[in-house]
Amino acid sequence: LRVVFLIVFFFVYLFIINFIIKLKQKSLFYKNWLKYTLIYFIILSIFLLLIWPGHWVWDEFSLVSDAASTNINVWHSYITIIFITIALMIIPYPVGVVIFQVIAISLIFGYLIARLKNSFNNKWLIFAMYILFMLPAVLINNMYPLRLPMYAYAMLLLFTIIIFDYIDKRKMNLKKFIVLLVLMSLVILWRSEGLIYLVFLPIILYFAYKRSFNFKKVCAVFLLLIVIFVTYNKALNMIEVVPISSKRYSLTIYVNPLSMMLQQDLKGKSLNRDLENIDKVLSIEDLKENPSYSEIPAFWKTDCVREDFAEHLDDFKLSYINLILNNPAEFLKARFKTFFAANGLDKECQG
Repeated sequence: LRVVFLIVFFFVYLFIINFIIKLKQKSLFYKNWLKYTLIYFIILSIFLLLIWPGHWVWDEFSLVSDAASTNINVWHSYITIIFITIALMIIPYPVGVVIFQVIAISLIFGYLIARLKNSFNNKWLIFAMYILFMLPAVLINNMYPLRLPMYAYAMLLLFTIIIFDYIDKRKMNLKKFIVLLVLMSLVILWRSEGLIYLVFLPIILYFAYKRSFNFKKVCAVFLLLIVIFVTYNKALNMIEVVPISSKRYSLTIYVNPLSMMLQQDLKGKSLNRDLENIDKVLSIEDLKENPSYSEIPAFWKTDCVREDFAEHLDDFKLSYINLILNNPAEFLKARFKTFFAANGLDKECQG
């Protein structure tokens, strides 16, 4: 964690120095960025004072405790523990996580509005964005010290850069690519649902930057993201302090989509091998017999998790990715069903 903190601190230092230099150079864009950031920061600070110390509900208490004792919380992602730990290193109080989050959110929102002004220069559109981001649901979400707010804003920043670069017809460069790569990695790794972006983000980059981003580079980005995904998960599996029970519980993210995909006729050159690797961790038979897009009955009601599953997790995850790549339609169909059910848009799941 100290190494991660030093890396983050180094890049934050570079960002601040670059920001100050741009302001001294009287950059209009950076002046607007700072102005819109400060406006939203004041709004969020007032709201935070009204509900001090933020919107704390349940899991975040244990996460702060885990971060303070450098324990890993598999269900909420190790990235969340890193984020909370860095926040506590800077402001050593639980509310420091919320304050750190408010600063990050204000900077991202300020950047969005600055790009909006730069591209359209419409004060009513800017005013509408402030109104939208001052809705009670947004404000309370900004005070919630779990991964969801920061994950949402990381995604917002990623697509703000991509969309406005496309509108302004800007080209890709090394500095921007590094920023986008970090944001893409966060979007893919921070939540299990982000795995779907492993396929779509390289394609989106191609259409946004096709003047300077050819098909070979898209393939290279795709392979690089796979390497990052596999390396991250392999590193987690190598950490001995992760209890087997937590690793077992983390498998729930795979049960739902697999149980639905296995109801279809799947394809792929290595299909049999992939299914064998999956079966070494999760029983294919139990998954097939207990399909659900809104729950995970195969996990709760059967013994679908193999006793020695931890020994085969690396091959399992690679085969899972391979299964998705060879059957994207089946995977998307399963995920969209879950999305509609989770948002109360599925009649079968309505009470």
